[in-house]
Amino acid sequence: MLTGLLCSTLASWQLSRTNEAQIRETVAKAANRIADDIVERIRLYQYGLRGVRGAIVTAGEETITREQFRRYSQSRDIDAEFPGARGFGFIRRVSEADEAHFQEQARVDNKSDFAIYQFNPHAGDRYVVQYLEPVERNGPAIGLDIASERNRSEAAEAAMRSGKVRLTGPITLVQANGNPQQSFLILMPIYRTVRTPASVADREAELFGWSFAPLVIEEVLFSLRLDKAQARLHLYDVTNAGEAEQFYDSGDSAFPKTFSESLQREVFGRHWQIDFGVGPLFVQQMHLPSPELVLLLGGLVSLLAATLARVLGISQQRRRQIASEQARLAAIVEGSADAIIGTDLVGVVTCWNSAAERLFGYTTDEALGHLLRDLVVPRELLAEEADILARIGRGEQILPFETRRRCRDGHSIEVSVTVSPIRSSTGQVVGASATVRDISAQKAAESRILELNSSLEAQVVERTVELRQINLLLGSVLQSASEVSIIATDLDGTIRVFNRGAERLLGYRADEMVGQCTPMLIHDCSEVAARGAELGAEIDKPVEGFRVFVCKPEVEGSETREWTYVRKDGTRFPVSLVVTTMCDENGQNLGYLGIAVDITERKAAERELAASLATTQGILDTAINPIITIDARGTVRSFNPAGERVFGYRREEVVGHNVKMLMPEPYRNAHDGYLERYLREGTQQVIGIGCEAIGMRQDGSVFPIQLYVGAMKVAGEPMLVGIIVDISEQQRQQRELTATRDQLLMASEAAELGIWTWTLADDSLQWNERMFELYDLSPTLRDSGLNYGHWRSRLHPEDREATEALLQASVEGRDHYGPTFRVLRPDGQIRYIQAGGRARCLRQGPTRHRHQPRHHRPARTGKPPATGQGAGARRQCGQIVVLGQHEPRDPHPAECRAGHVATAPADRAESAPA
Repeated sequence: MLTGLLCSTLASWQLSRTNEAQIRETVAKAANRIADDIVERIRLYQYGLRGVRGAIVTAGEETITREQFRRYSQSRDIDAEFPGARGFGFIRRVSEADEAHFQEQARVDNKSDFAIYQFNPHAGDRYVVQYLEPVERNGPAIGLDIASERNRSEAAEAAMRSGKVRLTGPITLVQANGNPQQSFLILMPIYRTVRTPASVADREAELFGWSFAPLVIEEVLFSLRLDKAQARLHLYDVTNAGEAEQFYDSGDSAFPKTFSESLQREVFGRHWQIDFGVGPLFVQQMHLPSPELVLLLGGLVSLLAATLARVLGISQQRRRQIASEQARLAAIVEGSADAIIGTDLVGVVTCWNSAAERLFGYTTDEALGHLLRDLVVPRELLAEEADILARIGRGEQILPFETRRRCRDGHSIEVSVTVSPIRSSTGQVVGASATVRDISAQKAAESRILELNSSLEAQVVERTVELRQINLLLGSVLQSASEVSIIATDLDGTIRVFNRGAERLLGYRADEMVGQCTPMLIHDCSEVAARGAELGAEIDKPVEGFRVFVCKPEVEGSETREWTYVRKDGTRFPVSLVVTTMCDENGQNLGYLGIAVDITERKAAERELAASLATTQGILDTAINPIITIDARGTVRSFNPAGERVFGYRREEVVGHNVKMLMPEPYRNAHDGYLERYLREGTQQVIGIGCEAIGMRQDGSVFPIQLYVGAMKVAGEPMLVGIIVDISEQQRQQRELTATRDQLLMASEAAELGIWTWTLADDSLQWNERMFELYDLSPTLRDSGLNYGHWRSRLHPEDREATEALLQASVEGRDHYGPTFRVLRPDGQIRYIQAGGRARCLRQGPTRHRHQPRHHRPARTGKPPATGQGAGARRQCGQIVVLGQHEPRDPHPAECRAGHVATAPADRAESAPA
């Protein structure tokens, strides 16, 4: 039988080893498969990052818009292509100096409430989440500066410097804060260059952002082929030496893990440790042969053989039975882990097993025949030992008790003792059997437990004090927020917190509201009913009463909306109310929090702004000249009715298009360069100054314009305003005047006439070369300042008064100027001059913006203007043009010859007589 059992046991043991080896091999393969699946799942997301990077680069660093990014995101089936990813987005690198400008641009870009927020203030560049789709499950993350948190910042900068995809360590997403330290960001750098720069310095200089995806590890591994009833998976981040940070556990702590495998993988710059363990169900599913079954079958065969042998040797076995039983009992005593000591009724040792030797240090020979009290009983417990022997002698049963005993080396130990009487075959008590067990470790543990209980009580007291202080702090914060209404309710809507700000804004005391009312008391009932109907139509079920305020926050986490509050005195005022759900650490809803701010002043400001905008629009609509505004890209933002009339376009055909459509070549091609240089260098060459250009109508015809440009900023964005005047008629008149001037110059040169112009505004003169010869004045006076005084100084004293009187009459429009007078030269020579002149009015056209008279031209001769203009003509005339011809004469008037001055046609309105 023993041989059969031995063979069965050996076979069972060998099978058990084989099964274990196979199980470990299977577990190792499963662990590697799971690890490869996890790594492959994470690596899959880099293709989504590449797609986002391509979309950003294609659209352009500065021209990508939120709408373009949203359309690109909608073109991808994220849940099908990249299972487990919460979405994909774009993080922009923003310098600290450009932070405000960037925020304004982001708000203009279809995100009016865009704002940058941080975990912690910091200096340097901001890494701002600008776009993240789908917004529905990622909204809270938009505007986050990831550079304000070390883990995110280090991963972003590692990606920037390496040019490769990088993964953060375990973090808590702001949009998934129910999974603390179980999430990641995966980031890919985006450079301005087509290829990744070769050097680290170039990468840092050329980087303008990252494509990224937020990952929650539980969502990433949701579709992982893992039976939680059979296996358990732990994931750790071990990138930092000596630190293993767990971020995933697939099961509960009570899972019976029998076999496990641990391995590591490198994932985008991080080192992960994967611990994979299996339970009994996993082993059962392998359907391995059972070692117990082999042992049982072998035992049955052995039992049958032994039974046959026993039948044959029954008599011999009976003879050995008593000896065998005694040996068995001795073996039990000797093999016991507890010390077993036998004594007579006096206390002399009669039995001392090996456990007693180990416990007390005395050998069997040293103990037998000696009194037990002399060997192991402490002096102070001798009475206890005597009492035990007395009770045993009376046949009493001694229940287990705890006491102390002394070892050979003199030290005491804590023991548990059980004493039973030893009886003879006649039933008489002849001795005592004591079982002694060392309980020193148990006593030490009990002492430690008592110590820990005492420490725990102290910690409870300390934590209670801390909680009381925190509650006091929170209460102080609530009461200090006197400009903000803070109201908290339970799940039924009953008010539980009503701060001082709410008291001040609404006129109710906290004791009137807390535990007695709901927020319905302070709201406009009709407004609540209207909102309830709106929500009911949206979710296809009735929403009434207090549910109107919390329906959205329960689904989305929070809701910001404008409401009308009703004070205790019945007055009403508008507020901006933010309602959020209050949850415990397990995500269980505890109640609702409403924070409201009085926006009465803001509403008034909005009304004033609307009125101002209406006034401005009225001015634009009634202006007689085209007024156009463009943004920094040259896109037309406004186009008034005068612009429609002059250019022939309707407003909707121009607004939203580049202003170049109103320009012919070469202005069209050059315009973008002018605009870019102005925005880059801030050159002011055209700002506030009129300039002439060419415009183009819808039918392709061109016409001259006078353009006035002004600069302004709207919401931080540079804008240019252009006022346009059609100067076609003015240029036609200019050409006619030029032709007249040219004809007059030709005539004067042929007749050797002296021509001069006197400008009344500054008393200046303009002379041709012939005039300097006639009056014997140096031509250098033309540059140093020739004026009326120089001419007057050459008039003969006898003719001066009459000549000036005629000149003044011409200026006042009472007569034309045509005297004959004498000029007295410095050498005493007298010359006779036949003059003819006419006053000319300087008109400034509506498109002239220079505040000095335009350059005067020599006018042609013609008939004098009608007299009788009087003071009105004197105020309007600004120049007089005079033609003069020298006539050689004798000193006697009777012998002078008549001078001749050619005349021009009489229909020239601005010509001067000879």
